[in-house]
Amino acid sequence: MCTDTKGRIAEAVEQMLQTRPVCKITVQCVMEQAQMKRQSFYYHYQDIYSVLEWIVETQLCAPLQYDGAQAPGEWCLQALTLLREKQPLLRKISHALGQETMYRLTGKVIRPQLARLLPDPAAVDGATQSLALDMLCHAAFCTVDSLVARRTPLDAEAFMHQLQALFLTVQQI
Repeated sequence: MCTDTKGRIAEAVEQMLQTRPVCKITVQCVMEQAQMKRQSFYYHYQDIYSVLEWIVETQLCAPLQYDGAQAPGEWCLQALTLLREKQPLLRKISHALGQETMYRLTGKVIRPQLARLLPDPAAVDGATQSLALDMLCHAAFCTVDSLVARRTPLDAEAFMHQLQALFLTVQQI
């Protein structure tokens, strides 16, 4: 029931994002759309921005959680396909939340994927490994953020080929 209520509120926010900017979405409007009482909103969320964060966590981060059995290329294609499907929604959410918050949310998903592309941590000193991983994560995030920000639909297959070339280069370093 609790998750259902959170989901209904998030769904109402998503519907409203199709017709208006985040700054024009109020708790009252959301709860009228969801046909729920205003107190329910504050039981589950702090504000509209916390709803946006929950949407990112559940619709983007949760499906892309690290799975060591999944090949990096397979995960990447899954991520790009999901980004293409959610691009209009994520563009609005990313603009509203800002890069810092989006990086904090998505970094938890990106970091373990990129970590396995680096050399064995035992072969490199920890500070160098950490710096390399931080740089890769930031570069990957900025690239994905710029793809999401575009008004043209994301071409997952074309970008996947570019990423495969990048992964091969990184693995050779």
